[in-house]
Amino acid sequence: MDVSPVSNSPSRDNGEPEQSPPFSPIHEEQTDEVMEDMSHSNKSKKRKDKSKKKKLKPVKDDEAKRQILKKIKNLLKESGKALSREDFKAIARRCTERMFKHFAVKQKTKPNIQPREFLSSRRTIKVQALINKYIEQIKKT
Repeated sequence: MDVSPVSNSPSRDNGEPEQSPPFSPIHEEQTDEVMEDMSHSNKSKKRKDKSKKKKLKPVKDDEAKRQILKKIKNLLKESGKALSREDFKAIARRCTERMFKHFAVKQKTKPNIQPREFLSSRRTIKVQALINKYIEQIKKT
């Protein structure tokens, strides 16, 4: 029984292996020119500056206090606890004073800090805990 070896490469009718077409339509002579053009184009382009943060002016104390108070009122409303009007005002006032003191200290190191940045999500959690603490104190009395 004659068994001929099976080849993995495809062959033509004349017995020569088939050559695959070049990977790119650009030939070797042209690749050098293209590479030079590409490197030249990169040098001619200017790099864009990274987007800079908009520098904000320092906030006045009254405006900062107003913004902090607004955030604290929203957090008090979200707490869902039933409070009388006087209790609500007392807690808002106490919490605002305390957070404004912290804001003033932080503003000394970063003069352009905004109350919105100051009351970040991490600090908001702490403010909610403070509000709950004040609510518990009022409920006890």
